[in-house]
Amino acid sequence: MKHLETSKYDVLINNAGAGSYGKFIEIPLEEQLASMKLNMDALVVLSYAYLKNAKRGDTLINVASLLGHSSFPGASVYAATKSFVANFSESLWYEFKEKGISVIGFNPGAAKSDFHTHAGRQASTYPEIILSSVEDVAKELVGALGKTTKPRVVQGMINRLILFGFKFLSRKAAVNIMGKISPGMNN
Repeated sequence: MKHLETSKYDVLINNAGAGSYGKFIEIPLEEQLASMKLNMDALVVLSYAYLKNAKRGDTLINVASLLGHSSFPGASVYAATKSFVANFSESLWYEFKEKGISVIGFNPGAAKSDFHTHAGRQASTYPEIILSSVEDVAKELVGALGKTTKPRVVQGMINRLILFGFKFLSRKAAVNIMGKISPGMNN
């Protein structure tokens, strides 16, 4: 945090995050609390330090997730932390838009990355159609830089279609769909 207070950066990408796949009571509580601390507390601390010194034209990107806009049985704490990041970022977008400082909540979907291995499963447990390459996620993140017109950027056409489609479903139906594709529910 001290470094952000004493050095000037045009862009900060807040991308630290951790999660675990599995049913809530089968994942050690300490592990879940640690991911909450990283995914929320660290993000707030870094956002605060960056925005205290941000100037017109600067950009803060907080990486949330498609799961920030949906429930996800089998990764319930992770999804809840990403919901926090998504909502927090949208609120900051409003607070800073008139100052010319971009705050973007960037929401990628499942990507072919080592996140899944660290979380206890493999990316291959997801249907191939919903997986993005790391390169595609990065390209869309770079394309989001400087966009102050909207507080939320959802990465990938498939992910945008999923969120759009969820508007026409009951919450129960949406949660049932997410539970069926969740690696954390498929032991």
